[in-house]
Amino acid sequence: MIITKIGKGGYGTIHKAQWLDGRIIGWDTKHNKWKRVAFNNKEKNSYFVALKTLHNSQNLSAELINELIGLQKCCGGTDFTGILRVYGVSQNTDTKEYILVLDYANNGDLRRFIRNNLAEFNWLLRIGTLYQIAVGLKQLHNKGLLHRDFHGGNIVCGGYYVLVTDLGLCQPVDKPMTNSKKGEVYGVLPYVAPEVLCGRPYSKASDVYSLGMLMYEIATGHLPFASEPHDIDLINKICSGARPKIPNNIPPFYTQLMQQCYSPMRPNADDVVQTINKWLNEPSPNINSELQEAEARRLTEETDEQVKKIHPQAIYTSRLLQTAELPSNNFSDFIIP
Repeated sequence: MIITKIGKGGYGTIHKAQWLDGRIIGWDTKHNKWKRVAFNNKEKNSYFVALKTLHNSQNLSAELINELIGLQKCCGGTDFTGILRVYGVSQNTDTKEYILVLDYANNGDLRRFIRNNLAEFNWLLRIGTLYQIAVGLKQLHNKGLLHRDFHGGNIVCGGYYVLVTDLGLCQPVDKPMTNSKKGEVYGVLPYVAPEVLCGRPYSKASDVYSLGMLMYEIATGHLPFASEPHDIDLINKICSGARPKIPNNIPPFYTQLMQQCYSPMRPNADDVVQTINKWLNEPSPNINSELQEAEARRLTEETDEQVKKIHPQAIYTSRLLQTAELPSNNFSDFIIP
């Protein structure tokens, strides 16, 4: 078996591996054996999976149990729910760390996909990509769960699909985060909602804020707040209302929804899905006109000008964010439905 390291996140390392027998899809009563899918790529008899090793997971904690329950709740039952399929759990016999066996997405995460395909990433593809991400978030919320670490590194792209993954902080909505202390938040700073940075608990609305930041990334090809350090000063600015500057080459209908996701009173994931579905399937004349204009402008832009330099202290992997230095805040600005 060939196992290749393909990435590392905030608290897990990802490897690509070949599942020699392929995944089980049912029981063959005639031959008394499991039915399996032998391949999921161009190479027949090769079924690739991703193995996510959970760092420091030797002792099965309550948090890890919640994660596994959440993953099973999200991913069981159907082939496509907008969430990356989880096949099961294994364990490294040497380190005793637990390993999640996941479906393999051959185009990597959303950030890499956008970076590698920016010239071909037209507005219809952008909106289609956003739609699939929003569907994944809707499915998650409909199951009564939160993501809590929703950013481009936790969205994966296959041939024709985009799926939400890395539900490492996914827990039931009515249970608080038990692995964080006061003044500590875990995530990628630009994608963390201001009310969470200021001490409020995670909510469905905070996931929708993160979706708004993903909308910015999809629309511009830029990472939010890439040109400045991700430190306590940026946390203060975000809590005071700072948001990424929206360029004027984005369709107004898209900008409107993105700003709604940023705002204190946000739409829920179901509303977002319905709105994007109308863009794709029942567009008004105004939306068609704005989309055509945005696409014409995109084709005249130089691709290399769209790539911004990233500040050396701008960090886009999940980590512990220290918010204890924040002054006391007036939470009345944050109205969460």
